[in-house]
Amino acid sequence: MIKLKFILSAALLLLLSVPDAFSQADRRQVRAGNRDFKKEDYRSADVDYRKALLKDSTSLAANYNLANTCYLLAGGQKAVGSLDEASRFYAAVEEKASESGHAADYWFNVGDLAIARKDWSAAVDAFRKSLLANPDDLDAKENYIYARKYGYGGEGRASFREFLHELKDAIWALLVPVIILGGIYGGIFT
Repeated sequence: MIKLKFILSAALLLLLSVPDAFSQADRRQVRAGNRDFKKEDYRSADVDYRKALLKDSTSLAANYNLANTCYLLAGGQKAVGSLDEASRFYAAVEEKASESGHAADYWFNVGDLAIARKDWSAAVDAFRKSLLANPDDLDAKENYIYARKYGYGGEGRASFREFLHELKDAIWALLVPVIILGGIYGGIFT
């Protein structure tokens, strides 16, 4: 009876440790990719991150780092295929990354990708989300201003009829300074 309990507990322990062993292999590949990335060997980092994704396709670190690597391999704006691939990997981890402690970095990178694709409205939205997560990020502020300046066109010029309609709505706000200053200088409010 004691032997049977020992065998069952050993089998249960073995079954519980197997998934952890597979996640260790995933982490090893991600760490190897991180080392290659720091050495600026982006091709090797790409291979390591892809190996990690083969072992665990839901890995936040592997997807996020692979997206960054694809963006850098694209050279910013040169290879459209790599930009599409980077966009796909960013989209795969959007929910997890935006809720993690690295949300500002995630949205900053998505904004850079949108600028490279000249998708200005997406860039503005991404940098806005990055600034909400980390308001002190000066790079995000500069890129937000850049995206607003170079392409987020707005609604265009209003027609004369629209102008008159908006003027009618704002007439009291425009007349308040005239009424106050006119009343003071005319002696009515003294």
